[in-house]
Amino acid sequence: MRRLGIKLGVALVTLGTLSGMAVPSVASAKQAPSFKNSDLQRYYKSAKSKTAFHFKSVKSGKHVQNYLVLGDFGKQVGIRYGVPTTTFKLSNRGRTLSCKYRLINFKTTNKQTPQASLSKKTYNFKLTKKSATKFTTKLSTTKQRYLSTSGKTYTYTLTKKNPAKSYANKYAKPTLTKQVRQALSIQYPDVSAAERQKATTKQVNQYLKTLVANFNLK
Repeated sequence: MRRLGIKLGVALVTLGTLSGMAVPSVASAKQAPSFKNSDLQRYYKSAKSKTAFHFKSVKSGKHVQNYLVLGDFGKQVGIRYGVPTTTFKLSNRGRTLSCKYRLINFKTTNKQTPQASLSKKTYNFKLTKKSATKFTTKLSTTKQRYLSTSGKTYTYTLTKKNPAKSYANKYAKPTLTKQVRQALSIQYPDVSAAERQKATTKQVNQYLKTLVANFNLK
């Protein structure tokens, strides 16, 4: 049986430390009673937007790099990474957290491992705490969405449980399955439907595994 496969741009990534970035933190509870440091150690999920995000600290040798990780499990499936450039700021009586960050772009040359670089542009977004578990922020309306101060507002739920696997299966899987099935039908029109279905299932499962691993970022 022929080995069928296509490329969708879902590759496992590994990020080293990027120098020159500040270590973010939240002011003390006395100064900001609404926002807590523990809020930055959990996950934010939104079923309506089919996205989830979290803040992640990755240790490499003696260095610790902080990342903003956004998982888009909707139509444009993928993971976007940002690197905070300043300490987080609180306003609105400690209810709104402001973050400046630079996106990490990946470029692959000659089928090599994707190389990471920081965007020249600095992005901003604000996260407003509405209750103990409800927060609002905005997503850009661009093809590849990112957290922003403009765009569409969504409500996110704070959770201890990592939502990546459930969101990948519920939202990303149907989209990836459709894309892979269509691509294989065009690229391999002479093989049976059963073979294409088997190849589709295998490749989608691998994509989902990689998607979740990229969201977890270890």
